Amino acid sequence: MTESHPCWDWMIVLTSTHHYARDRLFFKDYVPVGIRSPASPFGEEDLDIAGMGTVELLVHTGPESTSTTRTLVLKNVLHIPNALCNGFNGLQYSQVNGGGGLTFGSLTRQGTDRDGSPLWYAKPFHGFSRLVIAGNPEGKSYLEDGLISLSIFVDETRLPQIVRPRARDRAEETSSNFRCTKGTVFPHMYLEF
Repeated sequence: MTESHPCWDWMIVLTSTHHYARDRLFFKDYVPVGIRSPASPFGEEDLDIAGMGTVELLVHTGPESTSTTRTLVLKNVLHIPNALCNGFNGLQYSQVNGGGGLTFGSLTRQGTDRDGSPLWYAKPFHGFSRLVIAGNPEGKSYLEDGLISLSIFVDETRLPQIVRPRARDRAEETSSNFRCTKGTVFPHMYLEF
């Protein structure tokens, strides 16, 4: 995969411990890491984590190309060159940035800011939900229909000391203490059935 044709598939991965990017060119700032880490608690596959940094994405707030655009600033994004796609955890983003919440359709997802205004939108793509990136950039897609998992689970104690303080910043952590009741999951998250 050359950087001249990056993967623009930013898929919603609500159970990942981190956002992640396949291509280095997405990073605004970057710290090399260069480690291998199990991709899940079960350790069936290793991830090559090349680095960590900040990514800014210009996204649409609705399904139409004429919808408003907003910039998402993702911190502590892992650079995983062998990933099938890029991963965006909307729950984590909402929690870290004090967002309003998420709305779920069958495969559509939408995030809102504190005021309830649309912040990002995701459409169905190969059985998952993909962020609608502004400008409709073209690149290589590695996703196919089938049973695959896009979520990653990285034990932050395996990260080198140079990036561990960033990863452990309390404001950047996700919480596993979400309580689910029918219709609501997060402060303003709604499930449609």
